[in-house]
Amino acid sequence: MEADRRNADPKAASNIPGESQIQIGLARAHLGLKQYAEAWKSLEATRILNANDPDVYTYRGAYYLQQDKIKQAVRELEKAMRMEGIGRIGCRVFAASSGVALLV
Repeated sequence: MEADRRNADPKAASNIPGESQIQIGLARAHLGLKQYAEAWKSLEATRILNANDPDVYTYRGAYYLQQDKIKQAVRELEKAMRMEGIGRIGCRVFAASSGVALLV
C-alpha cells in the first residue's frame, strides 16, 4: 500500500487512504455489524497508528454507546471533543443521537 502511495500521481495520492483511515473504516463496518471484538481491534490499531486522531476516540465512544457503556462512551467522546478536527462534529452527532450529555 505504501509503495502504491509513493508511486501514485501526486494529485491522486491524497485520495489513497492511509492505514489509519482504513482501520477506522473497518471499525465502522464492524460496529455496524455489531462485531464488537473486531471493531475494537481496528480501533486499537488506529490508536497505535495515530493517537492524535480525534476520530479514534469518536468511534471508541460509539463502540461503548452501542453496548450501553455510557460512562466509558462519555469519557471517549469528551476526549475526542477536546481535540481539533472533525471529531468534534462526530461526537456531537453520536451523543445527540444517543441522548448523552457531554461536558466539553
